[in-house]
Amino acid sequence: MTAPAKFLGVLPLGISVLVAFVLTLVRTLVALCTISSYHDMMIADVNIEEIVQVCFGTFSLIGPPLAVLAGFGTLFRMPSHVHVFSKYLV
Repeated sequence: MTAPAKFLGVLPLGISVLVAFVLTLVRTLVALCTISSYHDMMIADVNIEEIVQVCFGTFSLIGPPLAVLAGFGTLFRMPSHVHVFSKYLV
């Protein structure tokens, strides 16, 4: 019998996917509350146009469904779902 997979040698894989899901959900909510499709945003004297903000918001909306799929992939031993979510996080 093999030992369960660990994340960074500390957390079990199921718990680490849950932590990543919560962090992805918080990051998505913060991003969607911050971006604007009407006004430019200034971050550290860098002007971010509306279209870039909308693209960032769209990309961040992909995260929570991928995290849910990774949770199912962990539960039902489907590593492809976890792999896709890990590629999204990178």
